[in-house]
Amino acid sequence: ARSEAVARGGLRSTDDSESGWGAVSCERARAEYKAAARWLGGDHVADILNGLRYLQRLTEPLKGDDAKAAGAAIAPLLEHADDNVVAHAMFTCVSTGVCKDELEKKTQAWLKDDKPFRRAAALLTAGKAGYKKTSDRAIELLKDESWFVQSAALDCLLHLRPGGCTAEVLEFAKERQSGRLFAEAIALLVDLTGQDHGDLLDKWEEWLKANEKFESQKRKLDSLRGVPYQHLKHKTAANFYGLEIDSDNVWFALDRSVSMVNAVSREPDRVDFPARKADILKRRPEVGRMIREGFLPRFYVAAAELSAALDGMNQDAKVGLTLFNHEQLEHEQISNDIKSRRDMVNWMLSTDIQGGTDIKAALLKIIDAGNADTIVLLSDGEPMSLSILEMIARENAVRRLNIMVVSIHKDLFNRHYLDALATRQHGKCVDAEPSD
Repeated sequence: ARSEAVARGGLRSTDDSESGWGAVSCERARAEYKAAARWLGGDHVADILNGLRYLQRLTEPLKGDDAKAAGAAIAPLLEHADDNVVAHAMFTCVSTGVCKDELEKKTQAWLKDDKPFRRAAALLTAGKAGYKKTSDRAIELLKDESWFVQSAALDCLLHLRPGGCTAEVLEFAKERQSGRLFAEAIALLVDLTGQDHGDLLDKWEEWLKANEKFESQKRKLDSLRGVPYQHLKHKTAANFYGLEIDSDNVWFALDRSVSMVNAVSREPDRVDFPARKADILKRRPEVGRMIREGFLPRFYVAAAELSAALDGMNQDAKVGLTLFNHEQLEHEQISNDIKSRRDMVNWMLSTDIQGGTDIKAALLKIIDAGNADTIVLLSDGEPMSLSILEMIARENAVRRLNIMVVSIHKDLFNRHYLDALATRQHGKCVDAEPSD
């Protein structure tokens, strides 16, 4: 029934717009071409993306008249002026099985393009489409300057599984030693070989030398994003509200709306509470007037948590910070040396708590910049909706930043959406203030 309503009028004319967004982004029923046709024939980019995203849910190619109609509608989109539309058209060609010649031509062109977004989209397409001849180019792009192109190259190799790529993947891991891309390289080695030596790179080297002619195992993973590995040698010391941050290229997005003035009643139970409180008051004495019954406001607890997280990260890690309410305040990305990270926390403490909340705008700006491979979000999750989840998903389909969430929700409704955001973007969600 929901798909029929969407087919009749699209999102704007359905009685329940959230039902429409649900049909596009998370409905598990089989997608039907007639439900996408109205969108694909529109002029608005948002409508076109609705149709493309809807068809990406297909589990098998279209056939007969639907395939012909879809091919006629999607082929022009491969030459659209908006790169995001073209990328999603490429992904949709794979799921629908249409425009095979046009898709391969576009993929090969974009693999050589100067824009990192296009190279990443082409790699993801080549992997899903099974273009074996692009394996060498994927290996070359492991040395790309853009982290999200490198990540897409690893995912491409996951699907293509060329013989002999393990040496380059191991070398890639050696150059990084830690962080998200290191984790993805280890996950690829595990999936290809069926072995699991975790982060013990010398053990991987020994096994690969002793088994030079091994046959790649059957693929188990659909993506390398967010796949954990065994920390046998190193463990991350970076911790934010109990959330382990296993990335060396992080962007924090922290809520500074009026809800952040509320006190954190559990904070005094911490053994290190006096030291944390003293540090905040030393940096910004006027916070003292906001303390009630000895409790620090949420925003200043977040500053203390940020300081501790930065102290636990590698000094050569890259860190950015956005403070958001209905607008965004952005601190430039820094190298995590002692002076830079202290200056970043002091900058946070120099701002005020005010205004409403616009999570979507804050996240979309960070995703569009593509400077970090992981976002750490702290918010109460209000407002959130299926439409916001879908907008974030479609904008993040190529750059693929992982999103980790710390929830300070007021009710389970908002906690549900924050958990869905983290799960769909290959992260985790934890509670800042767990209930008893």
